Amino acid sequence: MTRKHWVLALVVAVAAAGAVILLVPDRTEAPVTAPSTSALTGAAPAMRAQAIVYRTDQAVGGRFRVKITNTGDEEFEVLGLRLESGGFEPQPLTTDPVRYTPGERTDIVAPFGAARCGTDDTVAPAHVVMDVRVAGGEAQRLEVPLESILEAIPKLHERECDIARIATAVDVGLASIEQVEAEGGPILEADITFRRLETDEPIVVSDVRGSVLYRIVGDGLPIELAANDAEAVLPIVISPARCDGHALGESKQPFVFPVHIEVGDADGIGYHIPIPTDQQDQLYEYLTTACGLVN
Repeated sequence: MTRKHWVLALVVAVAAAGAVILLVPDRTEAPVTAPSTSALTGAAPAMRAQAIVYRTDQAVGGRFRVKITNTGDEEFEVLGLRLESGGFEPQPLTTDPVRYTPGERTDIVAPFGAARCGTDDTVAPAHVVMDVRVAGGEAQRLEVPLESILEAIPKLHERECDIARIATAVDVGLASIEQVEAEGGPILEADITFRRLETDEPIVVSDVRGSVLYRIVGDGLPIELAANDAEAVLPIVISPARCDGHALGESKQPFVFPVHIEVGDADGIGYHIPIPTDQQDQLYEYLTTACGLVN
């Protein structure tokens, strides 16, 4: 079994409706502002654009989905798009064209830039700027209102700012991974390290959790870095949580291990431990052995 077999696409159907679209002249990749009525130069294709974030997007990071529905009666092609929101730095347009027949609804994976936190920039209203070509016509640049399914964009912004706040205050890592034999089979012993960065506030780690495939138990929770503590170490034990084929095939976030971290008086969040590729390979090899997936 290879790791790519663990992740399967999650498809969610969402009801479609109409939306007003503004047609704007071609421009550079600078942030786009809402055009006036005089900027309209012709009819734009009827469509609806919605933002959604799946678990697979959360696992990969830095991206979300734009669910586009062709609500008209003519075919068009989206040549590329990008998020336009005061809460995020702009990114280049995507580069993979997608064709939409009347009534068709398809997601486009789009990156989002670094969150703008602690400024007067607002997350909403959000738009997508896109290059679109109607069948038989010329490419046009549009600014399309972006709906947020379950408040996807505001929640994404809040989460990204929380992550940035924690990442500025403390460096978190997984270290000293070692496989040892235990009564019920092999386990991994490891350390989660916490190193103070740009803050003198107390840092409290109150919980650690594994994923669908890995069980993690921390020894000595909660732990606290007082104002004069530079670092702390949390010993953990990693073991298989599930070995059945369904879990191995359906797991979307096998290496997402959240630790609950509070900095000062701010609310804590589940901060994901960064797991580099070499450690992911080590965890995967351990699971195949512990679950009896190798001869």
